[in-house]
Amino acid sequence: CPQVCHLTAVPVLPRDVPNVPMNVPRFVTSLLSLFYPSDAAVQEDPELQAWVGEIFRRGFLGRRSSGGHGGTG
Repeated sequence: CPQVCHLTAVPVLPRDVPNVPMNVPRFVTSLLSLFYPSDAAVQEDPELQAWVGEIFRRGFLGRRSSGGHGGTG
């Protein structure tokens, strides 16, 4: 379970976590909940939505393994 740094209120993972990859989703959720109190708040953030859209278009669609055409744009 992530701990909260009392000076900055940013969740941090303990260094002795045996399987960090399994804890990443919980860490990210804890971090994002500091800025976005609900799913609706995420959906209503135009800058965040534009950034995710760009990642999807330029990153995922450019990879054949994600079902894209394999091009760059």
